[in-house]
Amino acid sequence: MFTTLSMHLDANVAEATHIPGTLNVVFDGLSRNVHPSELGLDVSKEFNAANDASMLSFLRLCDPDDPLDDITAHTNLLHTCTSLLAT
Repeated sequence: MFTTLSMHLDANVAEATHIPGTLNVVFDGLSRNVHPSELGLDVSKEFNAANDASMLSFLRLCDPDDPLDDITAHTNLLHTCTSLLAT
């Protein structure tokens, strides 16, 4: 005999906390186009994704405003990621 177990959780998968730019100098600077060397970062470790279509596609998938309301949306996102990894 098989039974189906269903439960609903009132859980947050992720939370965001705003950190003011005065306390987050490096990432705030990067988001404002300050050159990494001006922020004390090793520029030899920089990756320029401007010509990397797969990387740009991955970044576009990271939009926190895109809803993932149901299993179909999650499955579509995972299929897209899998396809990008295969290229």
